[in-house]
Amino acid sequence: KTYKAEICAGALAYVTYEDAEMTEWVDSLFKLGIGEYIDKFSHHIYTQAQKPDASVKEDVADEVRSIIDGYGYTDMPIILTEIGYSSTSDYENSEYRQAMYELRDLALIYDKYDEIYFYCGINKQNEDDEYERELGHINTWLYNSYNNSGVAYAAKPAYVAMANFNALLSNAKLLEK
Repeated sequence: KTYKAEICAGALAYVTYEDAEMTEWVDSLFKLGIGEYIDKFSHHIYTQAQKPDASVKEDVADEVRSIIDGYGYTDMPIILTEIGYSSTSDYENSEYRQAMYELRDLALIYDKYDEIYFYCGINKQNEDDEYERELGHINTWLYNSYNNSGVAYAAKPAYVAMANFNALLSNAKLLEK
């Protein structure tokens, strides 16, 4: 049996730091010819300290698309391989705010990417860092979120929200802006 492997490269992270130079790095990659060797381009966007409406995720998506198109790869898929909000108290988030922010993100960027993947499905039970531990959409048996139901493996509000989003909007097409 023959398999067709697809090469996906990039996997760089955009964060909310003022000095982040992600788009310059993307331009450098394509200037050096990476487009000849890959089938898809991927990157991550994290803006934990900003509400979705105040973040620059749409702008970053447009900039990355513009750079790739500028090198002639107008059909190259762009994949958002990591995104999400933690339900950590570090950013005054809760499980409900995590769900609201992630849905708002999807509404803002849904038509910008060929595929979107959230960072992790289940909270990380052996992670000491609260931010990292609370990025999942399902609680673990060992560590439960600081404000959850206390039920092991319970779906967090983000899980239910994503299930509804997918049920309602999967394969939807943007008619106009």
